[in-house]
Amino acid sequence: MAFNRDIPSDDSEFLHRILALELEEPLPQRVTDAYWQFKRCCDKANIRHIPSDIAMLCYQLGYGKAVESDEKPETVVDKYRDGEMQPGTPVSVKWRHRWRDGIFRGVDAYQKAIVTIGDSPVEESVDADQVRQLELVS
Repeated sequence: MAFNRDIPSDDSEFLHRILALELEEPLPQRVTDAYWQFKRCCDKANIRHIPSDIAMLCYQLGYGKAVESDEKPETVVDKYRDGEMQPGTPVSVKWRHRWRDGIFRGVDAYQKAIVTIGDSPVEESVDADQVRQLELVS
């Protein structure tokens, strides 16, 4: 049952933030319906809800799932563990504030990528997010 009343501004702003909507965008009908059901329960019990209650309501409606921007990008360590990347693969390494060409050699016990940079035979241990697999162009 839809209500024509407006959701109070503080709750509306919080809902928009949780759902990643602009303030001008309307809230989904199922969210407003659930909000008013929840609000009626709070009014009957003579209690004031808090923001975490509204967050839980959104979670129960399925809005807590990770989105693509929330997920960590796959690193060379992940690719190596999945068998998608082998030692000897050309990579780009952020070394001393610059991206340089290198060769992936493996992964150490600290989950860091082991690489050689440029023509140097010395193997360096680098944070996984500082190494990118080079894309081959056909």
